[in-house]
Amino acid sequence: MATLDPMCWQAWQADPQAMWNWNGLYRDGVGGNHQAAVPDGTLCSGGNTWDGRYAAMDVPGAWKTVDKPARFTLNLLDQAIHGADYIRVYANKQGFNPKRSACAGVTWNWSARRAASPPAPRPPSR
Repeated sequence: MATLDPMCWQAWQADPQAMWNWNGLYRDGVGGNHQAAVPDGTLCSGGNTWDGRYAAMDVPGAWKTVDKPARFTLNLLDQAIHGADYIRVYANKQGFNPKRSACAGVTWNWSARRAASPPAPRPPSR
């Protein structure tokens, strides 16, 4: 991994649990206002959650990227069944250069919401 994806390797070295415990990137209690809870420059770490566990995700560098067409499919499985209220999918706008600014340059202005699920139904009270 060190030669195939150096940025991912440095993130692994910083905290291997960040790679396996991606559920820690969830943000609760923000009332849908993720832009206020996750400042510019910390979008990749979810606002630098878990006392900096994911901070390496915001380090600028040559992160591997994948171009996607305007329409694409995202398959998501909530394995832990945490019951998210909704899922929002963001992608960087055309013209963003990840090789120049990487995640530290990811701002809400460079991100466009591509999809959103409807709010999940609430289970009945017990």
